[in-house]
Amino acid sequence: MPNRYGEKLLALNVERILHYLSQGAAVQDRTAELLGLAGLLPVHPDTYRNAWRNRREFRMERMKAELEAAEKGEDSQGVAAGEEGTKTTT
Repeated sequence: MPNRYGEKLLALNVERILHYLSQGAAVQDRTAELLGLAGLLPVHPDTYRNAWRNRREFRMERMKAELEAAEKGEDSQGVAAGEEGTKTTT
């Protein structure tokens, strides 16, 4: 459940995890990702792939928002420029 900042927090009992790992416990992929992020195992390759995909999606969304903002800016600038052209100075 996210906290008030939108973060999902997790507590790990590192001693018990290391104990189970030393006893040969099998670790599933999702668990290996989590333990890799916690520094208990090497970082799982899926973690890198997911981070790369998330960065790419974020960049695409940001570029799309910037493009939409630029299009809106051109429309408002065009109106402002047209209005200035119709003004007469005496």
